[in-house]
Amino acid sequence: MRLPDIDGPGGDDQPVYVEKYDLLGNLVQRVEPDPDGSGTTYVSPVTDYQYDRMDRVQKILGAEVDVGGTPTRPETRFGYNKADQTLKEVDPLNRETRRSYDPLGRLESMTLPDPAVVGGSNGAVTTYEWDAAGNLVEITEADPDGSGTQYSSSITTHVYDTRNRRISTTDPRGGVTRFSFDAAGNMLSLTDAEQNTTRWLLDNLNRPIAETNELGDTRSTFYDGVGNVVKIVDRNARAREFDHDPLHRMTDERWYDDTGALVRTITHVYNDADELTDASDPD
Repeated sequence: MRLPDIDGPGGDDQPVYVEKYDLLGNLVQRVEPDPDGSGTTYVSPVTDYQYDRMDRVQKILGAEVDVGGTPTRPETRFGYNKADQTLKEVDPLNRETRRSYDPLGRLESMTLPDPAVVGGSNGAVTTYEWDAAGNLVEITEADPDGSGTQYSSSITTHVYDTRNRRISTTDPRGGVTRFSFDAAGNMLSLTDAEQNTTRWLLDNLNRPIAETNELGDTRSTFYDGVGNVVKIVDRNARAREFDHDPLHRMTDERWYDDTGALVRTITHVYNDADELTDASDPD
């Protein structure tokens, strides 16, 4: 992947990112650009990914760093259960984050490393509770003051309607955020704990066409006959227009200021596999 030249138009020093994959499509190596641009790489910009037999990331070897004069590659390791869920993550400082799950595979608790112990794993614990329908109803975060007493201020709760749509969230400070929906399940409004309300208007295909904030400012979205977004006008009357090819891939993006003057055009090029191969703008 080649990025724009950091020295501006016309330069030849475009940063290049290289990604390598194995035969199964797993990312195995990422090479970043020369960090100082001199052509000589003093610190290895290579990150390697290792997988187990189940194609799960087992180890990440980060870019080389200097630790006390010794070149070292930070290592992050992962462990999984039989359901392919992450049970533990060990960072380069050997600090372990552990997760547990209930019999239905839902996250039950997360234990962070103990900051006072090198390689420790028995730090702050966050627990999660679910209802019979599988909705997350309560998050109890770690003891906020470290006293060992769990205060209600560390609890977040969610309430759902009979269609399992979240209609309110109460944060640890007692603030309530409320949500409303139409008959099709589309969100129509969100009122935050400060009583600021954002509203959405949808067309007859359930696509959002307007979003209005608490100040009455509106962001509008327009579509073509096949559902491609062709124009977005933000709350400051600045517009972006989009062109698409016959395969519905975005090929051009034009930016306009609030007077309607064109200020930027971005083009996109794809290969036969529908992969983006080039994106360019005037800068």
